[in-house]
Amino acid sequence: MLNGALMDFASQVSINSVKKIEWDSYPLSDCNFFQEQGKKEIQREENKVVSRFPTREAKICIILHKDHKIYYSPDFDNYQGFILDPIPTGNIRHAIQKQFQNTYNITLSVRPPHKKCNIQGQPFVFIHAQVQAGENSFAEF
Repeated sequence: MLNGALMDFASQVSINSVKKIEWDSYPLSDCNFFQEQGKKEIQREENKVVSRFPTREAKICIILHKDHKIYYSPDFDNYQGFILDPIPTGNIRHAIQKQFQNTYNITLSVRPPHKKCNIQGQPFVFIHAQVQAGENSFAEF
């Protein structure tokens, strides 16, 4: 019952769209938001074009680690992430797990992408992955 009451209250005081607020029955008449009728709130532009990052065409940089204490690299001289070609279809995280299982015989826990950017015109996605099981012969940093 408390959850329902809180949801009803939140729907009345929501500032997602100031245009939809019923000011006659607004429950917080002492606050600045009410007194200014929400005019100082930042409003999102309704017709703004949102640019989309081309995740399916992006190369993937895997930052492979063990408990964020040991970081693994395919290069023994310099630290670098594991670079994979784009995965255009399916679940990217599952595909990474499968590729490392098949190629290196290790089990990974793969996090969602934490950074997306363009490097010299090429889109890249950076993903943390933790080794859960299996032995490897990677360089440790």
